[in-house]
Amino acid sequence: MFEKGGKMTKKELNKQQSQVFVGLILSDAWLERSSPTSNARFGIQLTTKTPAFFERCLTVFSEWISESPRIVNKSYEGGTAHTQNTVKTFFHPVFTELYKHYYALINGSYIKVVPKVSYLKEVLTGEGLTFLLLGDGSRKSNKTRGYEIHTQGQGFEGAVRLCLALYELFDIKAWPTFDNHGKK
Repeated sequence: MFEKGGKMTKKELNKQQSQVFVGLILSDAWLERSSPTSNARFGIQLTTKTPAFFERCLTVFSEWISESPRIVNKSYEGGTAHTQNTVKTFFHPVFTELYKHYYALINGSYIKVVPKVSYLKEVLTGEGLTFLLLGDGSRKSNKTRGYEIHTQGQGFEGAVRLCLALYELFDIKAWPTFDNHGKK
């Protein structure tokens, strides 16, 4: 990854990293920049209840990870608390390029969005879908044998784009729903 003197030699994600990245970024992973002109880095945050899945993510991105994983306690509205494993990559132009697809300037702030369906059709693969489901999915019920993908932060339009891409790519019939609080 690095040459003598600390010069970075890695230029792009490999095929598996690209596929896993798409699934995770559509889930609870994120990209961040320290300023609008700086490079971005990739962050992964997964529940401590799935350590094997987190370890798999670490293995896939091991050459990009810049810091040791840490445990974060998060509280959500309603008093629910979760313990999560978190890890971040180093800042790099490859993540900055990806940032353009997954973030949009909305009301003066960059907000994570689901990309256009045409883009998702190019980048979302079966492996990416697996990581999306493992990161943000849950079994609806034994009766329906369906799954829910929890994309609350992506907005209704993002959920619709994701549903369309799932149908066009995998013939998966999906639709946006509302949670118990009326959120899409």
